[in-house]
Amino acid sequence: MHSKKELGKKIRLLRETNQLSRETFCEDESQLTVRQLARIESGQSLPSLYKLEFICNQLHIPLSFLLEEKYLTPPFEYYQIKDRLMNFASYGLKDKIQEKDDLYEIVFQKYYDYLPEEEQIAIDIMHATSDVVNEHIDLYGQAIIDDYFDQVKLKSSYTLNDLLIIRLYLSQVDFTNEQYFDDNLIDTMLSKVLNQVDFIHYNMVNFGISFYIDSITTLFHYKNFNRIEEILTCLDTLIHIDKKAEDLIICTMLKAKWYLYAKNSIPMTKYFYQQAIDYANLFNEVFLADKLTDELELDLKRYATGKFDLE
Repeated sequence: MHSKKELGKKIRLLRETNQLSRETFCEDESQLTVRQLARIESGQSLPSLYKLEFICNQLHIPLSFLLEEKYLTPPFEYYQIKDRLMNFASYGLKDKIQEKDDLYEIVFQKYYDYLPEEEQIAIDIMHATSDVVNEHIDLYGQAIIDDYFDQVKLKSSYTLNDLLIIRLYLSQVDFTNEQYFDDNLIDTMLSKVLNQVDFIHYNMVNFGISFYIDSITTLFHYKNFNRIEEILTCLDTLIHIDKKAEDLIICTMLKAKWYLYAKNSIPMTKYFYQQAIDYANLFNEVFLADKLTDELELDLKRYATGKFDLE
């Protein structure tokens, strides 16, 4: 079995033997960036199977020439934890945030150093997003955006990691880095997601719900209502499958806000807020029901003054 350094040296030797610069090798960087290739060749990261296939194609060699595919497969236990992290909704509650942090600690201590680069990136993105959303701090999220976001912009379809990066970007412009907000870019990306990504088919219902809720939150923040109705329709479908009380309540509240700020309908706003409150009481979420009552009053005041967001 190759170590990361041995594999990196082999890739670099083959590339240089073919007299290819890193820039030429990576072409338009939509598959592999120059910086990513440099990290792979120096042994700092292990390429995913997807990137390794691209490397082999560029070198005109079979995949088996570099290493066995099983080397790139993380243990099943890691995927169980990753799945929990992707579907973990903390709702701003301290005990849930701590539980999520504990899961990240397990990943970093037991698995991270042995993961392919693609999996390391996924963990880094999710961890950075948690910091932005829960703590409103951006310790290393911007570095991730700087490294990978331009690559995402070039793509016509998205991988899971692309979606994670888009969600990180949406969280950033909502909580920490408003100067990077780009209305047209967000509209383009969300259009691709809505038209191409089938969260149900890929068994990512919970992730799809959190992705769309984050999207709506950001759109409300910047008073961009163009895609919200379409996203709410997709949310309804996912929540019907998921059947989580908290998601149903949040989605219903978002409908109320959409009717208020996009449709200027106070009666429909009150109707959906009351529906959300009824759901909260039905599921014994008394604290949440009280918060919704307060939020309705705040929304009506915001609407009257023209000042609102979802913070």
